[in-house]
Amino acid sequence: MAFWCIPVILCNLWYRRDANSNKLCYGIVYGYLISYTFTLMTAHSYLAYVYIFPLLSVVILYHDGNLVAQLGIATILVNIVYIIRAAFSGLLTVSNSNLTEIQVASLVTSFIGCYLASRLFDELYQKHLASVKHIQQVSLETIGVIANTVDAKDSYTEGHSRRVAAYSYALAKKLGMSEEEAQNIKTIGLLHDIGKIGIPDSVLHKSGKLTDDEYSIMKMHPTIGANILKDITVLDGLLVGAHYHHERMDGKGYPEGLKGEEIPLIARIICVADCFDAMNSNRIYRSRFSMDYILHELKNNEGTQFDPKVAEAMIALIHENALQETAERSTDKEDVLKGERCLSAGYHRIQKYPASK
Repeated sequence: MAFWCIPVILCNLWYRRDANSNKLCYGIVYGYLISYTFTLMTAHSYLAYVYIFPLLSVVILYHDGNLVAQLGIATILVNIVYIIRAAFSGLLTVSNSNLTEIQVASLVTSFIGCYLASRLFDELYQKHLASVKHIQQVSLETIGVIANTVDAKDSYTEGHSRRVAAYSYALAKKLGMSEEEAQNIKTIGLLHDIGKIGIPDSVLHKSGKLTDDEYSIMKMHPTIGANILKDITVLDGLLVGAHYHHERMDGKGYPEGLKGEEIPLIARIICVADCFDAMNSNRIYRSRFSMDYILHELKNNEGTQFDPKVAEAMIALIHENALQETAERSTDKEDVLKGERCLSAGYHRIQKYPASK
């Protein structure tokens, strides 16, 4: 039983640690080989026939020709060792060798077929993957055109969404997220202010303090943004940044008044990135604030406006002088080639204190 259970237990533990590990595929397959060897050496050889069928699942799950070839060669070698062992022990003779010959021939033909099938499956999979990536890139380009329209409404906030996206990516990495998660947050950050396309210019461009009615109109942009993005399925959670980036940890934000961890982590990250860029940028109604003041605001609003972990990550990035380089990279033309378009649509009206909007 140990030969059966140990590989299964190890692979399950491995899967829980890193479900996307390429080495896990090899671990599972060679765990299968151990079980196959055990069955072949301890039972009647015809029981090994049942192991031909799991090869089909290897093809479907991993579509890795090299893996199938390695497994095939190893399995044939195991059978050769079994034949030699059986011959020397007298269990295998010329008169009763037909079953063994059929078994080896079946394994050879099965592995050859599985190898060819895996190569064909992988080729089809790669073509499908390329098509999906092309569709995603076209979708991002379309979104970029819409967002650039918003960007044209206010030259004072030009580049804001691009910088917020870059800061959000840096924060996600600082918080220990994977590259894929960080890239997703970066894309979501690009669109966080898309709802301001629906805010009247008279409110968006006002140089003085907003009236209560005007501020109520401004506070509608998260809901407008969520409605714009709700039918776009190219990326899960795309509307989260637009909808919730003005929520606060103390529940005094908008539009839903969510509190603490009710606010999606993506939105908590974008909130800090958004506020940092708002304070660190020149606006029509004020100049940028000093870095000492920004650090004070980030620290002072931990747990009220900002998620403390995210705010501390931003403070750490500032002390590491990592954000200037991040902002400069966000304008790199390579972003265009990657489909990560520059979306800028922000105009932040700071009311009671600079970190609040």
